[in-house]
Amino acid sequence: MNKTLQFPSLLDVLNGLKNDINISMNCVKIGIIDSFNQTIKSAVIQLVFKRTLPDDSIVSYPLLVDCPVFTLQGGGGAIQFPIVKGDTCIVLFSDRNIDNWFEDGSESAPFNQRCHDLSDGIALVGINSKNSDLPDYDTNINITIPTSKKLVVSGTTATAEILGNETLALFSEIRTLRNEMDTFITSVYNTHTHPVTSAPGTTEVPSATGSSPTAPVGTQKLKGA
Repeated sequence: MNKTLQFPSLLDVLNGLKNDINISMNCVKIGIIDSFNQTIKSAVIQLVFKRTLPDDSIVSYPLLVDCPVFTLQGGGGAIQFPIVKGDTCIVLFSDRNIDNWFEDGSESAPFNQRCHDLSDGIALVGINSKNSDLPDYDTNINITIPTSKKLVVSGTTATAEILGNETLALFSEIRTLRNEMDTFITSVYNTHTHPVTSAPGTTEVPSATGSSPTAPVGTQKLKGA
């Protein structure tokens, strides 16, 4: 039996080529931190998506190694957060090989002709699914400090440290101290008198009563875990 071959149209060929290019190109994916190197500030990442091989089997992506991690910084200042196994991140895939740049940060030609390759991922840590345990957003400015971690504010001449699991306790102690000061001023200082030696009796209470300083007002707060 003779069969007539049906050749695809040019449009079908171009659409098929476009789909193949789109499927093979890596642009943005979501990953999970497998490990983090604090010294060189790079992560090993497992992508959350799986891929389909030509034989239709579905497998995990290989681990992405030596992915530079984005840090919010500028002008010599930086904000760094602890990065641990299990953190979720966005992985951006460079349109050129980043090996030479990652070694010394200088302007140079790419090591080879890789484009949008799995080897050239850059991690932005901090994206959440709906079941994230991150506190709800509100109208305040919140800094959440994990238990046993420190918030370190450092400058050229001084460093301040706040331990996450003691922050609320510190706030409580300040409130307690203020309440005790208020009680002392009201019940002792503002009503105290002195005996006199030249005549019977005592002096009048102070004409100018005292009060504790007014507490600063604001919505900023530091939250311990």
